[in-house]
Amino acid sequence: MGHKHRIIDTLSHKQPDRIPFDLGSTRDSSIVVEGYEKIKKYYNVDEGNILIDKMMRVVKIDENILERLDIDTRGVFPGTLVCDDKDLSEIKYTDSWGIEREKLENSYYYDQVKFPLSGNISKWDIFKYNWPVPDDPVYTKNINEEIDKIINNTDYAVVLSLPSPFIHISQYLRGFEDWYCDFLSNLKVINILFDSVLEINMAIAKNILKESGQSADIIFCADDLGTQNGLQISKELYLKHIKPRHKRYFDQIHNLSRGKLLFHSCGSISTILKDLLEPDLTESGTTFPLRSCL
Repeated sequence: MGHKHRIIDTLSHKQPDRIPFDLGSTRDSSIVVEGYEKIKKYYNVDEGNILIDKMMRVVKIDENILERLDIDTRGVFPGTLVCDDKDLSEIKYTDSWGIEREKLENSYYYDQVKFPLSGNISKWDIFKYNWPVPDDPVYTKNINEEIDKIINNTDYAVVLSLPSPFIHISQYLRGFEDWYCDFLSNLKVINILFDSVLEINMAIAKNILKESGQSADIIFCADDLGTQNGLQISKELYLKHIKPRHKRYFDQIHNLSRGKLLFHSCGSISTILKDLLEPDLTESGTTFPLRSCL
């Protein structure tokens, strides 16, 4: 059985010839630089590191290593996620959302040190914020070339990464304490923030999917909904404020792509699995399962 068929059969609840393997096709299944250096040494790989997520400091795994381990997937990442070795020396950086991060001594990651929309804000502070430009060509640069290279030369499953819908970024902008408090005392502001972030990321995702959505086998996105012991917020608040916005994002993916939807969330989210997997209604009136893998 080929690599792609093994992945697709597994995600379609069919029996594959063996358990499929993934390493590094998403930022959540890769490895930090320090661990990767040990793997490179073991496999005698001398290539420099390419980061697929600077904050997490996780890398694009070298093709020689992926082949040696018989990995079934290959990841494709928007241009804004990718940077190289020269960026590893930076102690601080500010991303396209205006979020400042700093790498502390002996830390594997960049910790956030600035929350641009924290404190006592109004809707006008959100409206006038310096938002990223969704039509910036950097978001789609070289994506088709990377996908075509995988499709034309291999039989691996293509995993295409999209931006996180809105939870991650809204928490980074607002600050976690204010984000939680807003659900109790400032719902109007937090909902405006949610919609502002969602509209931008939906526009970015639309541009990526219109370019490459029909070629990818799996579409990946992430938004953390859980903590160690349960949801970050009550299920009632999730159903009213989170789920409808996630549905908009997921529906756009299904409308613009033939691929399976891979949605990642940290934490314990068992109480909302059925909400994430419930049937969806297409424009033609036929139903199909929400194609998610958690």
